[in-house]
Amino acid sequence: MTKVIFFFGVLIILTLLLIGCGYNPDEPLYDVAANPENFPEAALALISEVDSDQVLDVEQVVTQFVDLYSSHQELLDNHEWKELVNRMGHKLRIKADKLAVEGIENYMMAADHYQLASFARPGDERLQKTSERYECWRNYDRESIIQLAAAIGKDGFTLKSLQEIIESLKRFAYTDSVHFEFAQQLLVEPLLKTPYRQNPKSSDLLDSLSAPERNFLACWELVRPDYDHPVCSFESPEIDLVSFEIYRMEENRYRAEFYFLPAKSLDKDLTVAFWVDSENDPVSQSDRPLSMSLPFDFHPLPPTQRWSGGRMVAAVREFECSDGIGRISLGLYQNDQDQVVYMPITGISGNLIRLPATPHKLPVAGSR
Repeated sequence: MTKVIFFFGVLIILTLLLIGCGYNPDEPLYDVAANPENFPEAALALISEVDSDQVLDVEQVVTQFVDLYSSHQELLDNHEWKELVNRMGHKLRIKADKLAVEGIENYMMAADHYQLASFARPGDERLQKTSERYECWRNYDRESIIQLAAAIGKDGFTLKSLQEIIESLKRFAYTDSVHFEFAQQLLVEPLLKTPYRQNPKSSDLLDSLSAPERNFLACWELVRPDYDHPVCSFESPEIDLVSFEIYRMEENRYRAEFYFLPAKSLDKDLTVAFWVDSENDPVSQSDRPLSMSLPFDFHPLPPTQRWSGGRMVAAVREFECSDGIGRISLGLYQNDQDQVVYMPITGISGNLIRLPATPHKLPVAGSR
C-alpha cells in the first residue's frame, strides 16, 4: 500500500512539473492522423511507438532514429521536429520513472528509458545525472542482486539472505560515489530496510551476525551501534573508531572496513589515512618505519561533510597486497591550504594508530 501511494505521489508531482514547463503528459505527442507538419511515415511510426503506454524496446527505437535521420537528414534542422523530440524526452522520462518505482527487477529497463530520454533532451541536466546514475546499474553484475530480491519476496528474510544482502550492498555501494548514491536511493530501502522491518523475527538474527555486519546495519539506523569501548578516539572533531575488519576477497585482494561514530555533524573534508605493513617484511612490525608502509589513503563514502552526529558510518576500501598483511595504521587528516593536518588521537603521540590485522574470509561468498 505504501509503495502504491508513493508511486502515485511521484506521478502527480511529475505531472505538475511537466505542465508547468509547457508539456502535458496526458496529451498526445503529435496528431499523427492529421500530420500537420508533413513528417515522413517513418517519423510517424516512431512518434506512435514512443507515445504508446507500452514499455519500449530501446535498441529498436534507437535503430529507428538512426534509420530516420539517415533517410531524412532535413529533420535535423527542422524546428518543429526538434520540439517534438524534446517532448518525446519528457514522455520517455515518465516511462522510466514508472519502471523505477515498480522495483529492482525493472531498474534495467528504467536505465534504458532514462538513457533514451537523455539523448532526446541533452540540455536537461537533471535528466542527464539520473541517466548517468542508472548507468552504474547497467554496467554492474546485477543479476545476483535481482535474484536475491526475488528470493526475499518469495521466501522471506533469513540469516543467510540477510548476510547476502549486507555483502551485496557493500560490494556495490562502495565501488565509487555514483554507486553509493544509487544504493542509498534505490537499493537500501527495498533490499534491506523494508524486509528487515517487516520481518517480526529480524532482531532474533542479530546474535548470529558478526560485529561488522551489525555495525553495517547501524549505518542505516536499523540497530544501535555495537561496541563497548572504541578502538580509538579522535579528539577534534570527536569521532570514535568503533570497530574495524579486514577481509580477504581473493588471493591478493582485500577489503578494509572501518566503522566510525562522530559525536557531532562534521563540516570538514577528511581523508582516511590507511597504511598496510606487509606480513612477510623482515623488519619487526613494532620497529618498522611508517615510511616503509604501503599507503592506501581514501575518501570515505559518504564524504565526511555529510556525517551526522550519533550516526554510524562505514569507511570501506578495497586494496591489493601481494605479501600478506601484518599490521595496519590508521588516521584522519585534512588538506588545509596544501598542508596535511592530522586529527589528534587520544593517547597517541603520532599521527596514526597502529593496529593488528588478521584478514578473515568473507562471511558470504560472492563476486562482482
